[in-house]
Amino acid sequence: MTTRRPAATARTPQKTSMSAACVNNQSTARRSSPWRRRPRGSSVSAGCTLVRSLPRECPSVISKFLMEVCVPSDIGESWQRVVSWLREYAPVSHRALGDAASEEEIAAGEEKTGVRFPEDLRAYLKVNNGTVTRLDESNGLTGSCPEGEFLSGGWALLPLSSIERLHHQMMPGPREDQGCWRKEWIPFAAESYECGEMYGFFIDAGTGSVGQWSDGDVETLDLFPDLPEFFASVLEDLERILGPEEASQRIQDGCVTPH
Repeated sequence: MTTRRPAATARTPQKTSMSAACVNNQSTARRSSPWRRRPRGSSVSAGCTLVRSLPRECPSVISKFLMEVCVPSDIGESWQRVVSWLREYAPVSHRALGDAASEEEIAAGEEKTGVRFPEDLRAYLKVNNGTVTRLDESNGLTGSCPEGEFLSGGWALLPLSSIERLHHQMMPGPREDQGCWRKEWIPFAAESYECGEMYGFFIDAGTGSVGQWSDGDVETLDLFPDLPEFFASVLEDLERILGPEEASQRIQDGCVTPH
């Protein structure tokens, strides 16, 4: 399936949130994050569960050391909270997390896109390379699978292969409006492959902020100040599943799915 590039027609951007679903292709107002980022250098708890290459019986003191050394504290803690929630409440979705990407794999992705990834994105990919994908035999492309579509609206985090593919698709051709997509925008999450990946989130390699693209619309810039705040919003959406308020998602057979 091919992602159509956003049209150049402008309209006033509005703040959106993770709750945009492919069934209605609409965005809702962003909710404030339930917790704030800790100052850099603060401790990271329960770190061993984030480093997938470590054995399950790895001593927590060693795993905590590796987490603090290998992953910046802000992105490490914010993503660890999401991983821990999935492990406890949605084990099938947790198993859909990709393995850690190597430095060589990340460097190859940067070479293909022609952009140096922001440090937050690089650090996160070195823990989990998006979510697992499945092959579309009709065109040979790989896309998200239901188990990994645990973001609100049934969206999924993209592995490097999908990041490279979508970045290439979104780049304007020589005769197209060069202002509709910037080279430094790196897509890292999108609606499900079956829905066409017409909507998604990108991180600006220049500023580190997170924006949103939508088919036929102007991109929304600076939706989140950075990737840790984005993952804080993801956690907020997941925690709402267990709360008393009506949520847009539910847990079914160990998997997070749209309600």
